[in-house]
Amino acid sequence: MNLNYLKSAIQGISIKSYIDSLNQTVNRVKRINGKNKLSIMADIVLCAIKYSASPNNYYLFRFFEIDDIKRNTYITHGLSKKLIAKFNDNNYRDIFENKIKFAERFSDFYGRQWVSLENLSYGDFENFIRDKDVIIYKPVGSAQGKGIRKFLINEYENNEQMWNYLKINYGNNGILEDWINQHEEISKIYGGAVNCLRIITIYKNDKLNMLTGRLTIANGREIANASCGDMVAPVDLETGIIKYPAEDMKGNVYITHPVTGAQIVGLQIPYWDKVVEMLSNAVKVVPQVCYVGWDIAITPSKPILIEGNTSPGYKFSQLSSHLPNHIGIKSIYERFL
Repeated sequence: MNLNYLKSAIQGISIKSYIDSLNQTVNRVKRINGKNKLSIMADIVLCAIKYSASPNNYYLFRFFEIDDIKRNTYITHGLSKKLIAKFNDNNYRDIFENKIKFAERFSDFYGRQWVSLENLSYGDFENFIRDKDVIIYKPVGSAQGKGIRKFLINEYENNEQMWNYLKINYGNNGILEDWINQHEEISKIYGGAVNCLRIITIYKNDKLNMLTGRLTIANGREIANASCGDMVAPVDLETGIIKYPAEDMKGNVYITHPVTGAQIVGLQIPYWDKVVEMLSNAVKVVPQVCYVGWDIAITPSKPILIEGNTSPGYKFSQLSSHLPNHIGIKSIYERFL
């Protein structure tokens, strides 16, 4: 049992926030199974102690529907934190978390033009947007897609108007990039956003270990992000083929895309062998950070890196429709824990 996780979980956030999360989960579960609130709350706390599971883990992984044997097969919040602490040196994580540093260090895999807003002159800005129809803005330290915005050049009367908007609203904080032109096979699913791969890897003993893979697919939005309600579909790491329907955080399951009607299951990710080759080289660039969730776009000619995440995530790899018999993915991670 892990009382330390429960203690650290409460210390990591305010006690009020933890209690709010606990109560919210209790109410959500009660609406599903009608059980007594105290018994639900006791079970959530017990799962925190036994499996290092957060209240959100308890609900998302539907621990209220499965027994202890199956609960123990899941990667949970506490186990994820343990992996991050073990494999990622805090002194080097900023290379991934700062988008400008990442673009500089991983330039061999970046595959697109970019400029920093810091000390950017108007002349350099004009040179950057010349011959471009669309660009994307990202805050330097953003996570989970927060603050990212797509800009259509023709929405502004002239370059100066756009420049003034950027400087007034963002100052020196941000990076401007080419809008990524994705492969037509990915666009067939949904073409209004860049639908990106998330491949979670551990680099150990000079070897790439791919743990899980998924395709995040936008659902009517311009920026694909699973945390904002978009859907994910697991990718088979051997073949690069999607073998299960997509699912979102609310538990909605999609065999076909609700906007385009395109079939999701059976999609072969283009250039899968090149994805693996690229990651085999990318993991060596900052060997002090070994546990990474790589976001990857597939362009018409090759895969490119969007970003690397030093808190790679684990929840979207364990959605219920993707797990036969509600068996989690802990066994894949076991040798690294």
